[in-house]
Amino acid sequence: MSYDKANQRIIMGDDIIDGAWEMRMSDGGRRTISKSEGDKIGGGIDLTFPTSVATDANQCFIVDTALIAKVNLNNGDRSQLIDAKNGGFGDIFLNPDSSSLYISTGESILKMSPVKGASTVVSSAAVGTGASLHNMADF
Repeated sequence: MSYDKANQRIIMGDDIIDGAWEMRMSDGGRRTISKSEGDKIGGGIDLTFPTSVATDANQCFIVDTALIAKVNLNNGDRSQLIDAKNGGFGDIFLNPDSSSLYISTGESILKMSPVKGASTVVSSAAVGTGASLHNMADF
Protein backbone atom coordinates (compact mmCIF):
# COMPACT_ATOMS: atom_id res chain seq x y z
CA MET A 1 0.00 0.00 0.00
CA SER A 2 1.15 3.54 -0.69
CA TYR A 3 0.01 6.97 0.48
CA ASP A 4 -1.04 9.56 -2.14
CA LYS A 5 -0.51 12.76 -0.14
CA ALA A 6 -1.87 15.11 -2.83
CA ASN A 7 -5.26 13.35 -2.83
CA GLN A 8 -5.31 12.16 0.80
CA ARG A 9 -5.81 8.50 -0.08
CA ILE A 10 -4.12 5.15 0.18
CA ILE A 11 -3.55 3.16 -3.02
CA MET A 12 -3.36 -0.63 -2.78
CA GLY A 13 -2.69 -3.49 -5.16
CA ASP A 14 -5.14 -6.38 -4.90
CA ASP A 15 -4.64 -9.91 -6.22
CA ILE A 16 -8.37 -10.77 -6.22
CA ILE A 17 -9.38 -8.00 -8.66
CA ASP A 18 -5.86 -8.04 -10.17
CA GLY A 19 -5.53 -4.30 -10.02
CA ALA A 20 -5.61 -1.29 -7.72
CA TRP A 21 -8.09 0.44 -5.45
CA GLU A 22 -8.12 3.50 -3.26
CA MET A 23 -9.22 4.23 0.28
CA ARG A 24 -10.03 7.86 1.09
CA MET A 25 -8.51 9.10 4.35
CA SER A 26 -11.45 11.45 4.98
CA ASP A 27 -14.14 8.78 5.39
CA GLY A 28 -12.58 5.34 4.78
CA GLY A 29 -14.54 4.93 1.53
CA ARG A 30 -13.06 2.60 -1.07
CA ARG A 31 -13.13 2.65 -4.87
CA THR A 32 -11.71 0.30 -7.48
CA ILE A 33 -9.38 2.25 -9.76
CA SER A 34 -8.20 -0.49 -12.11
CA LYS A 35 -8.88 -4.20 -12.45
CA SER A 36 -7.98 -6.99 -14.85
CA GLU A 37 -10.41 -9.56 -13.43
CA GLY A 38 -14.12 -9.88 -14.32
CA ASP A 39 -15.66 -6.58 -15.44
CA LYS A 40 -12.41 -4.84 -16.29
CA ILE A 41 -11.75 -1.23 -15.33
CA GLY A 42 -9.07 0.43 -17.45
CA GLY A 43 -7.29 -1.10 -20.38
CA GLY A 44 -3.84 -2.42 -21.19
CA ILE A 45 -1.92 -5.33 -19.73
CA ASP A 46 -3.52 -7.74 -17.30
CA LEU A 47 -2.16 -7.93 -13.78
CA THR A 48 -2.27 -11.31 -12.05
CA PHE A 49 -0.58 -10.95 -8.64
CA PRO A 50 0.03 -7.34 -7.57
CA THR A 51 2.19 -7.26 -4.45
CA SER A 52 3.78 -3.84 -3.90
CA VAL A 53 2.70 -0.29 -4.82
CA ALA A 54 4.29 3.16 -5.07
CA THR A 55 2.25 6.22 -6.05
CA ASP A 56 2.15 9.90 -6.84
CA ALA A 57 -0.93 12.01 -7.57
CA ASN A 58 -1.59 10.72 -11.10
CA GLN A 59 -0.14 7.22 -11.36
CA CYS A 60 0.94 4.24 -9.36
CA PHE A 61 3.56 1.61 -9.99
CA ILE A 62 2.68 -1.98 -9.13
CA VAL A 63 5.02 -4.92 -8.77
CA ASP A 64 3.27 -7.92 -10.31
CA THR A 65 5.36 -11.12 -10.07
CA ALA A 66 8.13 -10.50 -12.64
CA LEU A 67 7.01 -7.16 -14.07
CA ILE A 68 6.32 -3.61 -12.99
CA ALA A 69 3.20 -1.94 -14.30
CA LYS A 70 2.27 1.72 -14.44
CA VAL A 71 -1.41 2.46 -13.67
CA ASN A 72 -3.10 5.73 -14.58
CA LEU A 73 -5.08 6.69 -11.46
CA ASN A 74 -7.55 8.79 -13.48
CA ASN A 75 -8.77 6.12 -15.91
CA GLY A 76 -7.32 2.82 -14.61
CA ASP A 77 -5.27 2.06 -17.75
CA ARG A 78 -2.34 -0.31 -17.16
CA SER A 79 0.94 -0.45 -19.09
CA GLN A 80 4.09 -2.46 -18.60
CA LEU A 81 7.12 -0.47 -17.44
CA ILE A 82 9.58 -3.39 -17.29
CA ASP A 83 9.54 -7.19 -17.40
CA ALA A 84 12.20 -9.09 -15.46
CA LYS A 85 11.54 -12.24 -17.56
CA ASN A 86 13.67 -14.46 -15.32
CA GLY A 87 13.17 -13.14 -11.81
CA GLY A 88 10.91 -11.20 -9.58
CA PHE A 89 10.83 -7.84 -7.92
CA GLY A 90 10.15 -7.15 -4.26
CA ASP A 91 9.28 -3.85 -2.68
CA ILE A 92 9.07 -0.61 -4.64
CA PHE A 93 9.60 2.99 -3.52
CA LEU A 94 8.98 6.18 -5.54
CA ASN A 95 11.38 9.02 -4.78
CA PRO A 96 9.41 11.97 -3.26
CA ASP A 97 10.12 14.11 -6.33
CA SER A 98 8.80 11.27 -8.59
CA SER A 99 12.08 11.17 -10.52
CA SER A 100 13.14 7.60 -9.70
CA LEU A 101 11.81 4.27 -8.49
CA TYR A 102 13.86 2.07 -6.17
CA ILE A 103 13.12 -1.65 -6.35
CA SER A 104 14.44 -4.60 -4.35
CA THR A 105 15.23 -7.83 -6.16
CA GLY A 106 16.12 -9.87 -3.08
CA GLU A 107 19.86 -9.54 -3.63
CA SER A 108 20.13 -5.98 -4.98
CA ILE A 109 18.52 -2.55 -5.18
CA LEU A 110 17.73 -1.07 -8.60
CA LYS A 111 17.15 2.57 -9.48
CA MET A 112 14.64 2.83 -12.33
CA SER A 113 13.16 5.56 -14.50
CA PRO A 114 9.38 5.76 -13.92
CA VAL A 115 9.02 6.96 -17.51
CA LYS A 116 11.00 4.47 -19.61
CA GLY A 117 11.90 1.67 -17.18
CA ALA A 118 15.66 2.03 -17.72
CA SER A 119 17.43 0.74 -14.63
CA THR A 120 20.82 0.58 -12.94
CA VAL A 121 22.02 -1.41 -9.94
CA VAL A 122 22.74 0.93 -7.01
CA SER A 123 23.55 -1.73 -4.41
CA SER A 124 24.45 -5.42 -4.64
CA ALA A 125 27.24 -7.82 -3.69
CA ALA A 126 29.33 -6.23 -6.46
CA VAL A 127 28.16 -2.60 -6.09
CA GLY A 128 28.47 -0.52 -2.91
CA THR A 129 30.03 -1.46 0.42
CA GLY A 130 28.96 -3.28 3.56
CA ALA A 131 27.31 -6.63 4.13
CA SER A 132 25.71 -8.38 1.14
CA LEU A 133 21.94 -8.20 0.77
CA HIS A 134 19.97 -11.44 1.15
CA ASN A 135 16.20 -11.88 0.85
CA MET A 136 15.37 -8.30 1.74
CA ALA A 137 11.98 -7.58 3.25
CA ASP A 138 10.12 -4.37 4.01
CA PHE A 139 9.58 -3.81 7.73
